[in-house]
Amino acid sequence: MLSYSSDSCRRPARFVAAVALWAVALAAGAAEPPLTLERAWQLAEQANPALKAAQAGLAAAQGQLDDTRGLLWNNPQVAAERLRRQVP
Repeated sequence: MLSYSSDSCRRPARFVAAVALWAVALAAGAAEPPLTLERAWQLAEQANPALKAAQAGLAAAQGQLDDTRGLLWNNPQVAAERLRRQVP
C-alpha cells in the first residue's frame, strides 16, 4: 500500500497554479504596449477635469470674442446732413 504525504500531492497543484498565473500575466502584458511619456500625457489630459473646464471656458471666450468682433465689423453707419435750401 502506497501512502502519499500531503506535501507531495500539493506540489503538482502548486506548479500548475504557478504556470497558469505566469501564462495569464504573460498574456496580459503582451496585450498592452508599454506606456510612453507621450501616451501618459494624453491619458492625464483626458482624465483631468480642471483642464477640460479650462478648455471649455477658453472655447466659450473665443466664441464670444468672435461674436463681438462680428458686430463691430458689420456695423452699419448712418450719416445725415442738414442743408438749407436757398432760393435765389
